[in-house]
Amino acid sequence: MLDGATWENTLRTAWGHLRDRIEIRRDLDFAHEHTLQFHLAWEVARLEAFSDMLGVRFEMHCGEDAHDETIRLDLLLWTDPTFKVAVEMKAPIRSTRARTRR
Repeated sequence: MLDGATWENTLRTAWGHLRDRIEIRRDLDFAHEHTLQFHLAWEVARLEAFSDMLGVRFEMHCGEDAHDETIRLDLLLWTDPTFKVAVEMKAPIRSTRARTRR
């Protein structure tokens, strides 16, 4: 159950599992942030025993910015409609390390 007492531990645990796959096991490649969103939601669902009570929404419309551009939230999770957890992700897609030529 995602609630005020459990949500942080659940998300930290799910992210730890996902990070392990990306950084240690290296069995999860991604070319887009949406891949991370899906796999994080999957890990949360797994930790919640794929409960029918778990709600997940991707790319939730939140409004518009000053230039009328759509603002979207990456991920919204809940097991109780009165307590929802919003997740905004920023995935590094390219290395920022300088490459040297030989």
